[in-house]
Amino acid sequence: MWGAFALAAAVAVAPPFWPVWPPVADQVQLTVPIQCQMPELNNGCEVVSLSMLLQHAGKPVSRFQLAEEIAKDLTPLQTDAAGRIVAWGDPNAGFVGDITGRQKGYGVYHGPLAQLLDRHLPGQAQDLSGKPFDKVLESVSSGRPVVAWTTSFFDTTREWVYWSGPRGQVAATFHEHAVLVVGFNQASVLINDPLDGKRKTVSRELFRRSWEMMGKQAVTYQ
Repeated sequence: MWGAFALAAAVAVAPPFWPVWPPVADQVQLTVPIQCQMPELNNGCEVVSLSMLLQHAGKPVSRFQLAEEIAKDLTPLQTDAAGRIVAWGDPNAGFVGDITGRQKGYGVYHGPLAQLLDRHLPGQAQDLSGKPFDKVLESVSSGRPVVAWTTSFFDTTREWVYWSGPRGQVAATFHEHAVLVVGFNQASVLINDPLDGKRKTVSRELFRRSWEMMGKQAVTYQ
């Protein structure tokens, strides 16, 4: 999921609002205790990944507290006669649907998660979304794991659905997933996967592609 890269910018020209990163190592493995979203937070991969991140940052917050605190888009689910979703919430605004899985749920994207991280680490939340994948690797190389959006099978998918949200059309895949990136080498990335509470090694290239497909979403701290 991550490729090696070199830090090109010199310290003297680094923007004052962006931390100066050390060179990226060829191989990194961070020790971060793993948590599982099942069974209580069936759709809660994002907040469970955030809970692991906060624990590593020295500010442990339970996944259940984060599930309560995450912003929510309460736009009701509407389906047509065939059961297809025609209207629902916007994951860029807040969690869409039921995080517990007792009712239909989807998930949440980087903006609300970064805001929640900032609530617990004021002034330290860092939203890397839209940056090159190298920035994800730089963060891990610097000792800071990263919540990254991918799919449940860590590859691209053609299975997308579209619905009307309160701010326009929403494109979504129910393979959407978030994990905590905790390491990498030249061929692979190491993740804490909250879906089953296991640490996994996955293809760096396939992970990168799935991450880009999901909008290059990544959140960490500084």
